[in-house]
Amino acid sequence: ASGVVVVTGDPGIGKTALLTEIARRASLMRIRVARGKCDEITFAYPGAPILGLLRSGRDPLITTAELEELTALAGNPLMLADRVAGHLQALASVDHLLVVLDDVQWADPVSRFVLRSLIPRMSSLPVAFIAASRSRADGENVSAADIVDVERIALGPLARGSIAALARDRLGYTITDDEQHLLDAAG
Repeated sequence: ASGVVVVTGDPGIGKTALLTEIARRASLMRIRVARGKCDEITFAYPGAPILGLLRSGRDPLITTAELEELTALAGNPLMLADRVAGHLQALASVDHLLVVLDDVQWADPVSRFVLRSLIPRMSSLPVAFIAASRSRADGENVSAADIVDVERIALGPLARGSIAALARDRLGYTITDDEQHLLDAAG
């Protein structure tokens, strides 16, 4: 089924870890995964996060030749969105797809436009989208929440007992008071 999920939360709260686990589990379910991340420092190239996610992983959704064709359209966002949609529609006719984009608060205008255009077009196909952002407003904007239904997940700090349980599970022993103080300080 299609769908849109927006994950929001403070820096370091676990958005990327959650997206990583979702992508891993989707791959195990034989869902083709396209995963990308927006860059906070600079916009490498208009649309680069979208184009990059289409070429990500062991089984990229587009070929190198298709990437070159799409890169040439970065100056024409309407055509870029249309061509990317065409590729995704063709793939969705034979596979289920998961499109994951992290740190959308730093997405360039072309990537925002393309993602916002793709989501409604894919709503009747087996294509799911997950976007993570520090800001709910940024996540809502790229998710086309005004057009399609969006599932929202707001991540917050874990309870002290949950943090201790995670540490115990990872370390294999009950944590000391000093270790608990370190965990408390880290939040």
